[in-house]
Amino acid sequence: MPPDGKNGGKQTPSNPLSRLGRDRVGRYEIIYPIAMGGMAGVYAGRLLGQGGFEKLVAIKIVHPHLTSERAFVEMFLDEARLAARLQHPNIGEVYEIGQEDELLYMVGELIMGQDLSALFRRIWSRVGAIEPAYAALIAKEVCAGLQEAHDLRDDAGRPLNIVHRDVTPRNVLVSYRGQVKLIDFGVAFARYRLTSTAVGLTKGKIGFMPPEQIRGPTVDRRSDIFSLGVSLYWMVTGEHPFSGNTDALRIQRILSGKVKPPRLWRPDLSPALEKVILKALASRPVERFETAAQMGE
Repeated sequence: MPPDGKNGGKQTPSNPLSRLGRDRVGRYEIIYPIAMGGMAGVYAGRLLGQGGFEKLVAIKIVHPHLTSERAFVEMFLDEARLAARLQHPNIGEVYEIGQEDELLYMVGELIMGQDLSALFRRIWSRVGAIEPAYAALIAKEVCAGLQEAHDLRDDAGRPLNIVHRDVTPRNVLVSYRGQVKLIDFGVAFARYRLTSTAVGLTKGKIGFMPPEQIRGPTVDRRSDIFSLGVSLYWMVTGEHPFSGNTDALRIQRILSGKVKPPRLWRPDLSPALEKVILKALASRPVERFETAAQMGE
């Protein structure tokens, strides 16, 4: 979970702790707000113990008015159960979930850093284009996290068929120590989820969705590879491969399957890296990398 109040462009209210009405939840002391979204707020928290023990955490707290919505509560709990199974250096870790009074919360790893959206915009404004090798390294780390999620199995050894479905720059954090973490499996799909997406409800962000996710509910691990390809294209060029002023225009361009070669924007980009990006962005899943590990290699 991100610690930067500027993360993802989400607005932080002037006094969110007073709005919350408390400075503790469960075993945790709430220190300061990180970000506020439409469904939940994220706070930095602290767990204190004997002998001066202290552990900093991130706490995602569902807005109280949503706890009466059974479908949302089940989805939130489902997200937490799913995320708690994922333990990998390139995935934000979830520690526990809890409920206290009218508050439903999830406690996870506090990642001191910034998301790719904030990080790259800051780099571009200060020093210009980033060296493509750094963008490739970040993408490689995300591939490792995705591979772990895609390969996850349940206790009986059956594949969970997890697909993140929202691999975007705002869901990739880079810590100040250089760690790359994929976060927010809140819209992820798995065969044994307690909840399912309602018919006609699109999960994910327009502009990063592969054609098959726009057309219907059928997605697989190659859908995440497409989304990562969009992010990598954006990182090395500063341009979006399917840009448009409206969602309808962006969808039209994704479904067309036409992508301008990234070297049109970055002539210094190596042909090898351009080939990786264009393969990840192939309109037909069968033409993309079969696995995230292949793309990482």
